[in-house]
Amino acid sequence: MILRSLRLRFLASLGIGAAILTSWWLRVEDARAPKELPQIGLGQAVAAGRTSLIPERLMVQDGQLILEATVETMTGATVGTPFGAPARLPDLLLENGPLPAAEVILLRDGEPLRQLHPRMPEQVRLIWPPDSLPPDHLPPEMTTIRFSRQIFKLRDNLYGQASWLGHEPSGELRITPEVLP
Repeated sequence: MILRSLRLRFLASLGIGAAILTSWWLRVEDARAPKELPQIGLGQAVAAGRTSLIPERLMVQDGQLILEATVETMTGATVGTPFGAPARLPDLLLENGPLPAAEVILLRDGEPLRQLHPRMPEQVRLIWPPDSLPPDHLPPEMTTIRFSRQIFKLRDNLYGQASWLGHEPSGELRITPEVLP
């Protein structure tokens, strides 16, 4: 009888301990990965991991959606993959999900962005061509662009050295694009 009572108390204690640990873990997870992404405005810097991106203007011109921005590398060396490897460009989100990645063009010469040099900010255009936009997405509709940042780990688990790992969402820009002729 005493043994059975002790066993029931022990099992009840285990259940209470498991419930406490589970609720604590869920609170930690909620704090670690917030459900609402920070809202980014034009002119605000967005940390993208290796680079910093400042969105300056969102417009529609000739059926293309264009985001003008300034990008700068945050590393001390030339970066051949400014948006990470594999590249994770800002996502254009519509009701039915993200669209294909934009093309990144340098404003100074109209060439694709291939690399960034330290302390040399570049003016770029992220261009979503008309064929990637659905026909029902007519401006001036509210547009959402989600930014990601690449995660840096000083000591990764595979090689035990500094490494750039996967991506995580870092913020959203919600804005109505201006329509240019």
